[in-house]
Amino acid sequence: QTGTAVDKNLIDTYYTDGGFAPIERPAAPAPGEGFQIHLGPIFIAPDQEHEYAIKYDLGLPENIEVKRLDVKMPVQSHHFILYKYLPGQSNSISNGLRDVGVFNIPGDGSTMVAAWAYSGAYRVPAGTAYKWQGNDVLDLNLHQPNPSQTSILPADVYINVYTQPSGTAIKEMKSDLVTFNSPFFFVIPGNAINYPLEETVIPSEQRNIWNIGPHTHKYGVDFDVWRRNPNGTKGEQIFEGQENGYYDWEHPNNGYYEPYYILPANTGFIHRALYTNTSSSAVTFGLTTDNEMMITYMQYTEGEPVTFVGVPNIKERYCVNADPIIFQPTGGTITGNGT
Repeated sequence: QTGTAVDKNLIDTYYTDGGFAPIERPAAPAPGEGFQIHLGPIFIAPDQEHEYAIKYDLGLPENIEVKRLDVKMPVQSHHFILYKYLPGQSNSISNGLRDVGVFNIPGDGSTMVAAWAYSGAYRVPAGTAYKWQGNDVLDLNLHQPNPSQTSILPADVYINVYTQPSGTAIKEMKSDLVTFNSPFFFVIPGNAINYPLEETVIPSEQRNIWNIGPHTHKYGVDFDVWRRNPNGTKGEQIFEGQENGYYDWEHPNNGYYEPYYILPANTGFIHRALYTNTSSSAVTFGLTTDNEMMITYMQYTEGEPVTFVGVPNIKERYCVNADPIIFQPTGGTITGNGT
């Protein structure tokens, strides 16, 4: 329709000569519990890197609430971000895969739902949910490198969406993707060691932070977030990007607050990334992993927080010899919506 064709030879070569094995498709949610979204396969040639987006019309028969999002994607993926368009904003976006560039970064006219640097699940706390309307349209954003020099990579992303009836949750779980505010003035000098980029962000609403995480590319060596003091200085540290003294830019750790971390309105936070540029040339803002980025993403509720009820940072599985798991709160009777 547009005159732009896929690389048919690349697909033919993959099915003739082979390449990376595709990831195994996970089981979809059981009927009545949710549904599955599939993106792919997108074929990536050896030693290539691409970022794509594609809009996805949910076509829901009614409004729903989403209580869990499970994503499975290739281990080589750099990120997958799920966006939701604001009402009417998807009309001007073309169908089909879109090449993502500096001047058409996803997020314009939409809000982030959740972001993944690797396969995993978001299980929002009891009493909260992502709220999706029947006419909502998603935007699926995949950044996919192929590190192999010889093998073609088929990239598939599976999103299992677990739902509950609209009106069940007390609070809507919201998300924010906070980028360095001046990307075109984003410069890391050559041979710089632990070079800082720092910025203050002051939300006007109270944020009850549930989840917080960082995003950089390969020159990133640390990432931290602090509460902002009234005089503008750094206060309590909210997030530490290093784990056991090491920052893993490809698979950064996420911070969970269960119960929530309360950031009052107009308090603000300060986020800072450190970069070590091993080359003699300056590194600037860009979408490939040879360029750099600085992003803090967080998920939160607004207003008076819902009491956290459940197992903090619950895992997929536990060892039989593990320490006891403490259910919060301890004691009392649990009543109300969703229980």
